Amino acid sequence: VEDNTITGNTAAGDGGGAYLWSSSSGNAQSNITFQRNSITGNALAGPPTDPNIVSSHGGGVSAWTSTGVFATAGIVISQNTIEGNSADYGAAYYAYGGGVFAQTYGFGSDSITIADNLINNNTVDGDGAGVSAWMFGDSGVAQSHSMTLTSNTITSNAATDNSGGLDLFVSAADLRVGTNLSLSAERNVMRLNSAVASGGGGAVLMYLDDNDNDNNPATTTRVTAELSNNLFAENSTDGFGGGLDLFLVGFTDTEGTVDLEFNTIADNTAVTGAGGVSLSTGTGASADETGSVTFRIENSIISENGGYGIALFSDDGEGVLDLDGIEYNLVFGHAPDDYDTAVSTLADIANSTNITADPLLDAQWIPDVCSPAIDGADPAADFSSEPEPNGNRANLGWLGGGVNATTILPDTNGDGAIDGLDILELATAFASSLGEPRYSPQADIDLNNAVEGADLSLIGARFGTVCP
Repeated sequence: VEDNTITGNTAAGDGGGAYLWSSSSGNAQSNITFQRNSITGNALAGPPTDPNIVSSHGGGVSAWTSTGVFATAGIVISQNTIEGNSADYGAAYYAYGGGVFAQTYGFGSDSITIADNLINNNTVDGDGAGVSAWMFGDSGVAQSHSMTLTSNTITSNAATDNSGGLDLFVSAADLRVGTNLSLSAERNVMRLNSAVASGGGGAVLMYLDDNDNDNNPATTTRVTAELSNNLFAENSTDGFGGGLDLFLVGFTDTEGTVDLEFNTIADNTAVTGAGGVSLSTGTGASADETGSVTFRIENSIISENGGYGIALFSDDGEGVLDLDGIEYNLVFGHAPDDYDTAVSTLADIANSTNITADPLLDAQWIPDVCSPAIDGADPAADFSSEPEPNGNRANLGWLGGGVNATTILPDTNGDGAIDGLDILELATAFASSLGEPRYSPQADIDLNNAVEGADLSLIGARFGTVCP
């Protein structure tokens, strides 16, 4: 379904603009590609004519996969403009996904990819004004579910409840050995979204249970949601989690993890708790089994949010809460503090690798060449995609580790200023190569074992720069 204009439509169930259902059984494959369409001004409006309907999904686009054993189903939603759609069923009903709703469920291999879309100015009377993406896994058979959100721009969406920009939900119970649940969001931009209750920029809710019943003996249900290289900026909520609200629930022999890496979460606001990242848990334990939840926040910039930078909104349960993975972040400029007492204690912030310093972000939330975020990531993180000169270490934040990362200061003499002395160092070694007497590793800015015109260009581009 390509290159269409879909506007001004209304549905009483799901999919105000478009309804996509990819379903298969046996050894069949079912695939839908939905790209380069304009989906604007569509709506879900209730109440529904069917009294059994209690919720609606997808004011702009509603996408579902369903498979039988051995079957494959997939949906790709890409390069669309999804703007000005709404999902509102009234006070007696609940809606999800003002712009896009997507759900994977089945017993085979299901996947949904949402990539390179502009999702703007959508509203929902419920959760997930921009995108609401759900994934289900159960004990029936070994199965595979994949939900990937990549390089979307999600802006100015508004939810009456939770998740103004991005709403991610996972439910899994008694997973069999061999089941794979993959949920990832990478290189997305969430800006100027709002939610009344929580998660102005977005939210992740994970609900896991495993009672080791007869269908799935002696196994552990494990699920990880990964968010990397995303920007959450200028989002807001009247509740908690201005940038992100993370809520993990795990009962008896489960391990749930949310992994944030190389994100920038800046200039968001919340009335309660964390303006940056809000953490909430619910865990259960039996005599010999424990539910555990892990929050990893690494290589990220969390800056100038209204409220705490990172805060534990609630810790309800008898299981295990692990915050040891809050490492190698730059957290700065929050009131009343960068961390609340619970996070500061459980994550041992006083002895951690996190730093407190102004990240020197520009109007696009990109760190300046003098920023302490440059070369601030975990030394073990992959820096190979960053342009030279990169200092052989990745930067912090949403562009860290990638091709758009800020380069380091080409400072040949280490005095923090790019001036004539640097030109002199380069001129002395110019046209030399590794192993020759005149070769200077300090003048070899791009680290190609030769001092040449490319190095001169790098110094020239930063000439006059002085870092304090």
